[in-house]
Amino acid sequence: LALALAVDERRPLVGVVAINPPQPDRDALEGLEWMIERGHDRIDAPRLADGESGYSSLPTVALVEMARGILAIDLDAVSVPVLLVTSALDEVVDPATADHLAELLAAKATVTRLTLPNSGHVASLGPDRDMLVEAIDRFCENVT
Repeated sequence: LALALAVDERRPLVGVVAINPPQPDRDALEGLEWMIERGHDRIDAPRLADGESGYSSLPTVALVEMARGILAIDLDAVSVPVLLVTSALDEVVDPATADHLAELLAAKATVTRLTLPNSGHVASLGPDRDMLVEAIDRFCENVT
């Protein structure tokens, strides 16, 4: 979501697809900065769902930059349609955070929700990927 909205500043978007986006969390940023101050350059990655591939650890500096980028987003200013995708089995981003994001975005944007019942964080590789692709196709057809 942060990258798409950063692109929107340079070239207006007609819509955004956000798959398992984390919500802004100042406490998480402060915790990561605390870890860096104490010499932790990597943290263990969360457990992935069966069949998913991913990283075993993540660079702390990269996570700090991601958290800063997310905190910099003015969600109240988003006015393009948004497809907000949530994986029910996500071990990285709490699926409940999507409700809060949807509320914030709904101030100016039309938000379409999709829950992938059998997928984890890496939804594009999960068992619901066909459902995800179909939803993105429909969304793109409707916003263009």
